[in-house]
Amino acid sequence: MNSLPPLNHNVYILGAGFSHEAGFPLMADFMDKMQECQRWLATQSFADDNQIEVFNTVFEFQRTANSACAKINIDPNNIEDLFSLASASFNKPLQKALISALAQTINYADTNKYLDKHLFRLLTRDGTVIAENNQDVYSVYAQTITGKFRDNRGPVHQHYPESCNTIITFNYDTLLEETFYSINEPFNYGFDSGGCILQDSSISSKEENSTPILKIHGSVNWGGKKVFRNFSELTEANEVPLIIPPTWQKTIDANLVRVWSKAVEALSTAKNIIIIGFSIPQTDVHFKYLVAAGLRNNTLLRKVFFVNPGLSDKTGSQLKENLYSIFRRDIGGVDIVFKERFVRDFLTNSDCLNEINRLPANNLIGFI
Repeated sequence: MNSLPPLNHNVYILGAGFSHEAGFPLMADFMDKMQECQRWLATQSFADDNQIEVFNTVFEFQRTANSACAKINIDPNNIEDLFSLASASFNKPLQKALISALAQTINYADTNKYLDKHLFRLLTRDGTVIAENNQDVYSVYAQTITGKFRDNRGPVHQHYPESCNTIITFNYDTLLEETFYSINEPFNYGFDSGGCILQDSSISSKEENSTPILKIHGSVNWGGKKVFRNFSELTEANEVPLIIPPTWQKTIDANLVRVWSKAVEALSTAKNIIIIGFSIPQTDVHFKYLVAAGLRNNTLLRKVFFVNPGLSDKTGSQLKENLYSIFRRDIGGVDIVFKERFVRDFLTNSDCLNEINRLPANNLIGFI
């Protein structure tokens, strides 16, 4: 007998904006961070000439790409446009250099990340403090996403029956995985049991009921068939990171096919889709068909949340058009909800958490 789908399934789709608060770059300022990384590597004893030279290759290509701007509407300072132009050149050494520079830049941002700690409180409706401690904000985000502040053993289980969560992320960094590990929350990458070998250092779980973190563009800690804890351990093993660049031309690795399949499966039973910090760039046409495949037979979907602070500035109209290039404006029975908020303003706001059915139990509604 087939198991029934969960009634309270949240699918979170995360873009670069989710990690930006910790110091990871957005696509628009990635080239600036890449320049910082090159200068930083030049001061590090472990860096060799080849690691630094790939950046020169990228920057030289960027300079030559400027000539295309006179004829075509592209921005060589935007890494998505630059990668797309490189893909069209079919220059394998260039593409290899771009991927290496991208992975090293992510590693640089991770090495220098800033996890902001705040006094965190859970409060009752009358203001009584139930819990108070210092936590970094990403620990709070992970606990609200997974419903860890709720006690599923009590009456709240009746209020949120069969709740589950899936995270689909376009980010290459391991910020989210390290955060899950820090709060003892198991996660899995969605690989087949024999598809990838978890190295001793890997913090990914083999538990079937762990939270899926589906990295459909790959990750800096994934080798060909090996999963490490981080990029440094991967490079020490002489592995090349499994990364799909942000471009219109995508070659999907066999292991990533399973991850994409898991993402489609998750979308097919989603009640809420929460898109956080992902601008839905026009270069990522595959996303449209990923969503289409997932929602084709979905009868449970009720709301799509689009969380992005850019909605309130001059880019707001374009962001909405990006969303409507994927979703119809008039989806029957489904509400499109725009939230002009930063990650923190959304994932620590009681009203927002109530909307996505992740409000903490026992009327705990306050985050300070």
